[in-house]
Amino acid sequence: MDLESGEPVIIETGKGKAVRLEVEEATVPATPGEPRKGLLPAIVGAASAVVLGAILWSVLAVFAGHGASPLAIVVALMVGMNVRLRGGGHTTPFRVVGVVGTLVAILVGGTLASTTVLTLAAGEGLGRVFSQLSNPVAMLANLGRAYKPIDLIAVAIGLYIAFRLSASKPPAVSAPRPSGRRRP
Repeated sequence: MDLESGEPVIIETGKGKAVRLEVEEATVPATPGEPRKGLLPAIVGAASAVVLGAILWSVLAVFAGHGASPLAIVVALMVGMNVRLRGGGHTTPFRVVGVVGTLVAILVGGTLASTTVLTLAAGEGLGRVFSQLSNPVAMLANLGRAYKPIDLIAVAIGLYIAFRLSASKPPAVSAPRPSGRRRP
């Protein structure tokens, strides 16, 4: 019997009666080695993508010589897919985790990138970069000098992408099919 094909199955009883079964969806039990899905794994996935995305943004910005705001889209892809794959949910909290994680990654990555690029461009060493990173006023000043309002477009696109990617579509629920018999 192939119950997963979606085709009706006809079973004959001992008395010669035929019974028609229509299987909507076969459920497969979770295997013991399969990771659990939920909001906590989604948050952990977002946190790991935030750290990796911020570091990637900073390193690529140093090589490019400018803030590289289009990396907001790449970071959003990283965070959104991590939340989706690790969380496996399809409700609003998963989307919120993706958007907040992306926003944090964008702020941290942009701050690291702007501070590093501007400090190194001024001819100062890495020691000065670390002192700039420990001063919140200097970080905000560097962020304001490195990025312009037009860069908010990349941030907005990134946040939208994170919102859309962070949650999967809910499983389709189909209406029961008629069995073919009519009642009198």
